[in-house]
Amino acid sequence: MKKECIIVAGGQTGIGQSLFALLKKDYEHVFNLDLFNDYEVTSPYEIRIDLNDYNNLETKVHEIANQYEIKAIAVVAGVGYVTSINEMDYKQFSEEVQNNLHIVFNMIKTCLPYLSNGASIVTVSSTSVYGSSGNSVAYAAAKAGVIGLTKSLAMELAPQKIRVNCVVPGAVDTTLFERLTRPTERKLMKEFTPLKKLAEPDDIAESINFLLSNKAKHITGQTIVVDGGLSLAYKLNV
Repeated sequence: MKKECIIVAGGQTGIGQSLFALLKKDYEHVFNLDLFNDYEVTSPYEIRIDLNDYNNLETKVHEIANQYEIKAIAVVAGVGYVTSINEMDYKQFSEEVQNNLHIVFNMIKTCLPYLSNGASIVTVSSTSVYGSSGNSVAYAAAKAGVIGLTKSLAMELAPQKIRVNCVVPGAVDTTLFERLTRPTERKLMKEFTPLKKLAEPDDIAESINFLLSNKAKHITGQTIVVDGGLSLAYKLNV
């Protein structure tokens, strides 16, 4: 009988990195798939791969599935840029949709034949879907697509007892968030968040871990917003 494993897609930095570290405490076999740019890969559980390279991804997942039963996958990979629609061209829009939506489809599609009944899938969206400071049209559109994909898959895969849920982070104190915002924006978001703090990557990772686990065995098709209540007060335009 094969041992179980969990796959994290996009665990090099930020939320994904925190999730990978958290899962390793609870599970023996956790794989981390990412580009690992400027990063020395030393563990056999860290696999350097372009998640947009569908053929190579298929090969790597097949290799993992030959040794392990894939019990859960978390697709955390994503990237965003601050660009107004007047400045954005078709290429950049397509690339952002590719790196935030298509990449989710690629990972789930590749792993699906190897998922057993009772498996769990968690995707990651963004509160930019509900409201944002603007200049993130491609990112917001792609992340809205992630929610739609999640809900549709939850219905389609329910007969196989495969759960599909989406975690929706708000402002998270990561290098990506710092790059996308100005100090004044970060200060305003913190002040307008009812809990008066930005989320740490671990805050999001804990929520993903819960949905991956059997503790959430009767939860599927849901979008769990983890933003300290910011979306309740999202009337500001920074």
